[in-house]
Amino acid sequence: MKTHYSKIFMILIGNIMIAWSLITFILPHNIMSAGVSGVGFILQNLFQIPLSLTVLCLNIILFIIAYLLLGYQFALKSLLSTFCFPMFLAIFETLPLSLITPSPLISALCGGMFIGLGAGFILRSDATSGGLDVISVILKKHFNIPIHFSLYVFDLMIILLQLLYNDFHQIVYGMIVVLSTSLVIKFMTQYKSHSSMTLTLSKQQH
Repeated sequence: MKTHYSKIFMILIGNIMIAWSLITFILPHNIMSAGVSGVGFILQNLFQIPLSLTVLCLNIILFIIAYLLLGYQFALKSLLSTFCFPMFLAIFETLPLSLITPSPLISALCGGMFIGLGAGFILRSDATSGGLDVISVILKKHFNIPIHFSLYVFDLMIILLQLLYNDFHQIVYGMIVVLSTSLVIKFMTQYKSHSSMTLTLSKQQH
């Protein structure tokens, strides 16, 4: 039971970190974002559709996919992110948050790292933050494609789509976000796998 509540806590912390990073590092510099948030930014810029609304709708669709292909338990934990992430985004959108750094390069690096940490916390809790994480977990389960690799490919595609309204410099910053996010997720998911293996071996020895 304690482990169950600790996982819920980590999922909430992860979603807060991702939402806060987007609003404080990515959005102020118009840096291209990836994942479902990136799709939301595209629709926001082209059609003035609120970011939080797009994220909510897409997360609901992907939650249904998770339920069908990954099972009830996994989908239930991911459901928390499906609704909490858009809510945290909406909250941070309304807060008068100050600009942390005037440098878009530092913002891209820090934003990517914090997004990766948040996503890593959620994945280590056997859930997803919704969005494309669901597709990546499905690909990992059925085709053994590493989560960080498929996320990297998806994110690059979404970054390139944002050329419709952004310039080359923003693409570079967006790719920095994607790369730093991917590296942090890779570290955290591999660390989890290593820790699980060590625990299993320890139990076998006893």
